[in-house]
Amino acid sequence: MLKRTLEFVDEDSWTSSALTNAIKTNSGFFPVTIIRFDNLEAACYDLNVESADLIVPSFDPETQTLLMGLFVGNVDTPFPQHKDISVAQICFKSVRVVLMFLRVTLPAGVFGRISDSKTFPPDSVNDQIARSNLIQLMNGYTVEKSIEYFISMVIRQLQEHIQTQLSFIPNEEKELRDFIIEQSSQLIESISHLATT
Repeated sequence: MLKRTLEFVDEDSWTSSALTNAIKTNSGFFPVTIIRFDNLEAACYDLNVESADLIVPSFDPETQTLLMGLFVGNVDTPFPQHKDISVAQICFKSVRVVLMFLRVTLPAGVFGRISDSKTFPPDSVNDQIARSNLIQLMNGYTVEKSIEYFISMVIRQLQEHIQTQLSFIPNEEKELRDFIIEQSSQLIESISHLATT
């Protein structure tokens, strides 16, 4: 079982957990979370850039959005580099943590987005298709399916981000709205092809 807790300034916290056999059975990679970073201007993001532990690629939040996927699998299951997606890996004991990063040409917003994997024990679901999907998720995905999953979640998060940005543009500014929609469609189209390369 994987567990992640976010602690907030007001001392509240939010814990999410997920079930996976991927590490123990060496059956693939489990998607823990997908994050669309905000503009990283808050003081909590101030880091010593000389740190050897820094693995997040640099980006310009005024023109780019940074997205990250965190997957876990067995240390003996290799995860190769990808020509269009930055891949960083951390191995310890029997665990391989895979971080996929993608920078896209779209200004980062003030707010980010976190999408955690939600799992339930397969036996807790009566629907056979849902049970099968839960078993697949618990066992993890192949490298190719992990990349496809990451890309699909990136597209989903970018679409939400674009809709939020459009909501701030008055309907009277039709040319600007149309331009953003056209550019965004081209961006989403180019990202969708990454999963097949």
